Amino acid sequence: MEDSERIVSSGVLSEYLSIGERRIQQLTSQDILKKTGKNQYPLKENVNRYIAYLQDRAGGKSEQELNIEFKKQKLRLTKFQADEQQVKAELAQKKVVAVNDVISSLADLFALMREKLLNIPERAEYEIFGETDKDIFNQKLSTEIKEALFEICDNYTKTVNKVIQAENITDDEI
Repeated sequence: MEDSERIVSSGVLSEYLSIGERRIQQLTSQDILKKTGKNQYPLKENVNRYIAYLQDRAGGKSEQELNIEFKKQKLRLTKFQADEQQVKAELAQKKVVAVNDVISSLADLFALMREKLLNIPERAEYEIFGETDKDIFNQKLSTEIKEALFEICDNYTKTVNKVIQAENITDDEI
């Protein structure tokens, strides 16, 4: 999608314009910014509309001051676009990963940890039932705990590899 047609959220637009999301909503309700759908803003059009709004508001400023303000806004937009391209390049080089992939993978790992640790009493029950020797009891229980932890560690490696190899990252996840 070309930059002139690019649709962004109010959060992204607020970063481009260096104003808060609440201010984006206010400017939208005043028909200064244009919204194409729920939380969807045409980027280039709204940057231009915001610059025009600032120019109108400036009123008493000289043309030189307005040019400086315009250049600052343009520079901020260019920097944001460069930062965005850098993140995309780092994603492609596997230097960064999408937060959603990390959260999903860690949630799977924590669910496995919970399952394995909560199953220790049930698994150990048959091994330690009727055991009266404290040392043997502790040894068997420790063995069950270690087995559960080793299973979790084995899955940890798979989880880390899954995050590192995140193949299905989309621009929306950036």
